[in-house]
Amino acid sequence: MLEIVWQYDPSMEKQASPTSTATEARGLLENGNRDFAEFLSNTNEERTARRVLKIIPGVQESSDIPGSLLKQTPFAAILSCSDARVPTELVFAQAANDIFVVRVAGNVLAPACLGSLDFALENLDSVRLLVVLGHTSCGAVTSAVDSLQKHTNYIKVAVNQPLRVIVDSLMAVVISAENTLHKVHGPESSHAPGFRRALIEMSVSMNAALIASIIQKTYASLISDTLEVVYGIYNIQNRLVGRPAGEASPDHWEPGLFIPPKDENGIVLLGDKLAESKFITDLLFGDST
Repeated sequence: MLEIVWQYDPSMEKQASPTSTATEARGLLENGNRDFAEFLSNTNEERTARRVLKIIPGVQESSDIPGSLLKQTPFAAILSCSDARVPTELVFAQAANDIFVVRVAGNVLAPACLGSLDFALENLDSVRLLVVLGHTSCGAVTSAVDSLQKHTNYIKVAVNQPLRVIVDSLMAVVISAENTLHKVHGPESSHAPGFRRALIEMSVSMNAALIASIIQKTYASLISDTLEVVYGIYNIQNRLVGRPAGEASPDHWEPGLFIPPKDENGIVLLGDKLAESKFITDLLFGDST
């Protein structure tokens, strides 16, 4: 049995930020995600696994002004997809007030999303990490892939202006991912049994890396040992945040959060690496082993 408990204690006080550096913040999220994945992988019916997540009271009685509102003290700000299968705090095993979360379909960098990150950096001095979190089987990315592959589908998107904003924001990275698959595996790879699935997951990873790279450039003057930009992909199947990898990694998946490429050449090299990975090639050619 697996038990996840949200615990509220009116007398509990929010502690100071648990991190003073970006490296520590990154470690907290990576370790939390590993714990979360291992926790849900426990299928031993004779043992009960229990995870407690704290809910901090809305007021802080011990402050200088009794009854004043609790101050926000997240150590990370995360741009995540809206997908209901990706509960951000749970994915990283973090409690309330630990993460400042911005969610939008496809984790695209819309102006309001960037504005939300601006707010976090300008008003919450506890933030040590900016994270872009994509996920496998992303519906928004799938819509962009299908619009590219099946041009008639794009008419349905075009007449829906709000949806079109999301899909159009993803189209450049989908085209880039398609070109990379053709470069690495040949133009005939378009006819491979798993081309659509491979293109979706390639696009998911490249989109997260590209958005993180843009954010990194946007806040370049602030990047230091106390602020870092990283990205990762939540694998819905094994629950690990990471990215596609080769033979040496379990499930052909490399867990962790990663520094984004610094420039266009870095994006190209990352795309080549992803296309060559065992994870993507297995999807492409339908190898389920």
